[in-house]
Amino acid sequence: MRKNKHFEKEKEFIRLQKQLAKNWETQMSLGWSELTEPKFIGYNAYLEPRQDIQNRDDAWVFWYICQNFGTKTFAKKIELFDWERKGKSIYKTMIYHIPRIHGINEWTYLNLPSQVRKWFTDDIPFNVHGWNRHSKSYYCKIPNFYFDIKYEKEYKTKVKIYSTILEQEEAEIEYILDTKFYHECRNYRRHRKAPKHFRKFLNRSQRAKSKQTLFNIMDGKDCEFEDNYSGADWLWD
Repeated sequence: MRKNKHFEKEKEFIRLQKQLAKNWETQMSLGWSELTEPKFIGYNAYLEPRQDIQNRDDAWVFWYICQNFGTKTFAKKIELFDWERKGKSIYKTMIYHIPRIHGINEWTYLNLPSQVRKWFTDDIPFNVHGWNRHSKSYYCKIPNFYFDIKYEKEYKTKVKIYSTILEQEEAEIEYILDTKFYHECRNYRRHRKAPKHFRKFLNRSQRAKSKQTLFNIMDGKDCEFEDNYSGADWLWD
């Protein structure tokens, strides 16, 4: 009895997908290892009620809002928290958002103490900021000057455990899927980002083309720059 090649190939494809899923699950279950000594990794910027606000009878309300709904911004060096640098810093390409009080959904709002709830409103729609348009959202109406920005050191206390054997196995399975099962993986690949080496290749090619075009223009030739490539993920697919 002749074997159905397509059926056998599909079976192998499913087997590899299951093997890859099991590999990922095993890697995730490796857990973490505690460091003998905490490792300093940078600073966090966060909000705290201003000193005069802390002297109010309802100071606990502002502490509650900061601790439960305040955001943190991390940077490796405290000098990077230069909120007024306006592009003058050597780190001008790095953007650090000022800590703020984030919005909350309706369920959270309704379960807040009444003293806290009065500081939130739904006057401004958050749909433009990516909130769920089918649910109500609330934002904090406390003026920004009620808070001061504080800084704290951040330490790493544990590290993820990795297995080079499992990582090698993962790379081998993905290589087979990317080569032998290209068409079967089209939907699978579409949800993955292009690998780093492919993006580097596109960047290198684009730089080479731009340099050559610049030389041609300097030589008086009639040419123009091409648009930068876009959609590395689409090209990889």
